[in-house]
Amino acid sequence: MKIEPLNNLQKDILNEYQLQFQIKECYLDAYTVQQYSADAEKVANLLQIPQYFDLEIYSTGRMEKHLDALLKQIKFVVEKHVESDVLEACSKTYSILCSEEYTIQNRVDIARSQLIDEFVDRFNHSVEDLLQEGEEADDDDIYNVLSTLKRLTSFH
Repeated sequence: MKIEPLNNLQKDILNEYQLQFQIKECYLDAYTVQQYSADAEKVANLLQIPQYFDLEIYSTGRMEKHLDALLKQIKFVVEKHVESDVLEACSKTYSILCSEEYTIQNRVDIARSQLIDEFVDRFNHSVEDLLQEGEEADDDDIYNVLSTLKRLTSFH
């Protein structure tokens, strides 16, 4: 018996089942976020899902590795996108995961703080580069400053 590869419709259906299972089990898998990370609207919607979960499953269900993978994917999304709705969804997800009622709060807070520190450093270097170039600064230099500032402001 020859096994045929899945067509696009079958892949979409399988992905939908996978997402429904994760919702039922009350956790969001980093792979799912990664899969849709290129689509700003989809990833913004996906990142709203944890608002409706019992997030203790990450610690009581011994799923810390899933939490760490999710945090890495959220960081990747923040680094990749500059759309306000995506950045706000990431910021809100971090805030929800950092709620003091959850034992995962410290782990998430450290990840969020490291991300913010990286963007502060990136912003400072971008501004220094922009100032050094003066009138010779190009659109890329200005974009780097503005996009980094936009990412930073989404977390405050």
